[in-house]
Amino acid sequence: MVDAVITNQAVHELRHKCHAPQLHQRVSDLLGPNGIYLVADHYSGTGGLQNPQLFMSVDEQRQALEQSGVNVTLLGTLGTLALYRAEKVR
Repeated sequence: MVDAVITNQAVHELRHKCHAPQLHQRVSDLLGPNGIYLVADHYSGTGGLQNPQLFMSVDEQRQALEQSGVNVTLLGTLGTLALYRAEKVR
């Protein structure tokens, strides 16, 4: 078990957004109680990038994280990046 995991501009490197929920579940399984997962990645849609097969929208990013059973907060966006704080509560 770990206290925290940070990923920056890496989730889209899975090469298709359909793989993101499985990644987030694996990270969630590694987190100890009250563990924190910070995720920054490019998003698609208004203000974001234009490849919706590779990049998720802000809503899709949130949903993919929530599927792993964590509480998710969007901390903000900067350029084409969105930063989330996900906390495992047990």
